[in-house]
Amino acid sequence: MNDMSIKALELQPQEISTDVLVEKYAKNGETSIEQIRRRVARALASVEAPEVAKRGKNGSTSPSVTALSRAAASTAPPART
Repeated sequence: MNDMSIKALELQPQEISTDVLVEKYAKNGETSIEQIRRRVARALASVEAPEVAKRGKNGSTSPSVTALSRAAASTAPPART
């Protein structure tokens, strides 16, 4: 990681960004970005190819869940692909 990407991970979210994300994407009583990201991670993991999903069954987390967990831990929204 270069210095710029490390700095980006240290930024705090702006309140308006958090409010808009929750207002637009929250479902079923979700009130935080972390809850939304966990729901999305579970949905992505549920449709992964079987060979990818198997990797998570031997103690490691599947790639989609890992990526979104990292995103939830950071203050930036997950990258779009």
